[in-house]
Amino acid sequence: MDGSELNSLVNDIKVFPNPFNAQFSISFNVLKEGLYSINLIDIKGSEIILTDKQTYNPGSYNLEFNKEKLSEGMYLLKFNDGNAVRYYNLVKQ
Repeated sequence: MDGSELNSLVNDIKVFPNPFNAQFSISFNVLKEGLYSINLIDIKGSEIILTDKQTYNPGSYNLEFNKEKLSEGMYLLKFNDGNAVRYYNLVKQ
């Protein structure tokens, strides 16, 4: 476990399927109520907002996103819990 995981207000973040065709899911556990945002970043560095900052209460969540119109390629998923930022590679086929 690295330092960002120790300071994070969220754990067990999973992004699936990866690679994806039209839609993907993100599951995570919120440890403490707070504002969270989830964005995709394309290869050019442009951010695609998946969720504006929203308040989540402690518990488990599963969010589904339909991104059928995205171009094929590599994306970064940026998960910001207000205390730590995590990045995950995501491939659109």
